[in-house]
Amino acid sequence: MFRKSFDVMAAIFLTLSVAGCTAYSDISADKSVLPYVEMFATGRSAHIADAGISKQTEQEIYDDIHQKLMERFSSYPLNKQTLEKVVDDYLKYLQEVTKVTTTLKKDDSKEPIVEVKATVIDESGFDDLSQYENLDGFSELLARVQTAKDSGVTLEQLKADEEFQKFAANCIDKMLRSMPVNERTLEVICTRLQGEDAKMYWGPADIETLVKFSQGQKI
Repeated sequence: MFRKSFDVMAAIFLTLSVAGCTAYSDISADKSVLPYVEMFATGRSAHIADAGISKQTEQEIYDDIHQKLMERFSSYPLNKQTLEKVVDDYLKYLQEVTKVTTTLKKDDSKEPIVEVKATVIDESGFDDLSQYENLDGFSELLARVQTAKDSGVTLEQLKADEEFQKFAANCIDKMLRSMPVNERTLEVICTRLQGEDAKMYWGPADIETLVKFSQGQKI
């Protein structure tokens, strides 16, 4: 789906330590880890305050996910307006199906451990689109694109065809909604991270692994 690089994540997020910072949040590690998983998975979380994350940062994460999806689907015969609708609808669906629970497994003053259970879409489905060739509507989309090419219809003409754009968007939406949704479990070792309010919150020691976990990637 969307592969936010660890470098970008680290740039947006929090530093591991701050000289002279003595203010510590009393929010438990399980509550502070929850918004990370939700944001990495969908771009949104109603619990960002529990990790000291601002609305601006949440929006930056969401925008990055949106842009990555726009780029990934850019090979489809969709104009920009249709592409944006497909991505917007998919992100709404993603927020509906993603379920996250966090439990404090080890209460420790230095490195607490949080067990995360998440129901997320298996991103591997994006790596092999051939499995959707026989999906209701999608096979017809492929056939219509090929017929158009054989008839000399250009990609730009397909993008300008309103009826075709509606048909294509519907087929791709069906494909995306047919991707497997799996439940995963991960033990997250926590460390203190500086929130954007300058307080120190619990957060994942290994952000990169948590990103992959949240997005259905192989760890």
